[in-house]
Amino acid sequence: MAISTIDGIESIRILRAAGNLKITGGARAAIEIETHTAPRVTTNAGVAEVTLRDNGSVSVPAGVTVEVEDLAGNLDVAELATPLVVTRVRGNLHARRIGAISMRDTVGGNVTIKEAGAIDGLKVRGSLSVESAGAITFSHISGGFDCRAIDGEVAIEKIAGGANLLGVHAPFIARVIGGHLEIEDAAHVEAGVVGGRVRAANLSGGLQIGKIGGKLAADGVAGEVAVGFVGGNARISRVAGSLNLEDVGGAVELAGPFPLDKAWSVASRGRVNLEVDASASLELDASAGWGRIRTYGIDAAALKWLGRNHVHGSVGAEPAAGART
Repeated sequence: MAISTIDGIESIRILRAAGNLKITGGARAAIEIETHTAPRVTTNAGVAEVTLRDNGSVSVPAGVTVEVEDLAGNLDVAELATPLVVTRVRGNLHARRIGAISMRDTVGGNVTIKEAGAIDGLKVRGSLSVESAGAITFSHISGGFDCRAIDGEVAIEKIAGGANLLGVHAPFIARVIGGHLEIEDAAHVEAGVVGGRVRAANLSGGLQIGKIGGKLAADGVAGEVAVGFVGGNARISRVAGSLNLEDVGGAVELAGPFPLDKAWSVASRGRVNLEVDASASLELDASAGWGRIRTYGIDAAALKWLGRNHVHGSVGAEPAAGART
């Protein structure tokens, strides 16, 4: 093994590495490069430009910024407090305990990041997994997306696979998700299209999705729920804001508590089941098309029937403050 030492450097730029590359930060006085074949190094005004002809390991002092332009293999980065800039990695990328990381072009494999600052990138051909980080911004993820314990906003243009999020403390925004969306203990959710099912639980904000190819389950949403189309069934419970399901292909189940002064609107091609508790106060207008409306176990005296498939009126006691749902 050959070890090369570089002193007095503020930034190191890996122009090309022919194999795998490991980068580690720490309390050392100079940059150390360990390879089988001696690297090609040029320095100018505090910047070192390095070309590696095989696998390599680079140790950098605290405060030295790192940039990797072209890597043929896998990249492993750890203990790096300064920002990391990556242009192209043909293998996998694994990073832990680092500052901000920016992926300007394409990562050919999977990306795994743990304990990082802000993360942004253009394209990952594999999956992206992030745990304990700041904001995340990406254009295209060809595989699945998994993240947890994220402090900042998560904005992804396109996720070809599924998305699984836990503990996202700022809004999650996506234009297209090809697979399922599972999100729990999060803030606000906005998505254009979700190809599979959606399950959202314990959101401090709202849930807004244009189109869902599969089922929808929303439980414990503090804000508004608004969905243009649901291909399968929909199950809604513990929603504190307004509700608008414009077109549901399957059955719908609605459960309270029902918030006062809010409007709930649902259109379904299947059966709609509304479960009313003793404290509910509703202003109801229901039309069943070719079907039938039935009531069980409630006081229906205030309901006015316009045929067997249309009913209008109130359910429950008059609220002490505010209007009925």
